[in-house]
Amino acid sequence: MERSNRRSIFGAILLSLAAIALKPRATQAVPNTFYVATDGSDATGDGSATKPWKTLAYAADNTRAGNVIHLKAGTFLETRPTKLAVGVDIEGEGTDRTIVRASLDSSYLITLLSRSHETGNQ
Repeated sequence: MERSNRRSIFGAILLSLAAIALKPRATQAVPNTFYVATDGSDATGDGSATKPWKTLAYAADNTRAGNVIHLKAGTFLETRPTKLAVGVDIEGEGTDRTIVRASLDSSYLITLLSRSHETGNQ
């Protein structure tokens, strides 16, 4: 009888370990990268590397937390303020390769948006 109990306990342990190993795990979303280029188009672009948008402001309006806005090399002349949500990253192609300049009457080129209780990577 003792041997039977050991087998039952061993079997239960194996089943528990198998259940843990096979349990579905939450997958971490891979960030989408959206592209902006000086020769892009906010009207016909889709934010891909081959059909980039033209302005940072448009890209910020069309991305969400977890996404990356990649500014290709060039000098960008922004004509309206950019409202960047929490969790959206902006990257360029390096110092002196990606330059953003403002041509607007607003006090700020980029406004970081978040609620008072929200933390982000901005």
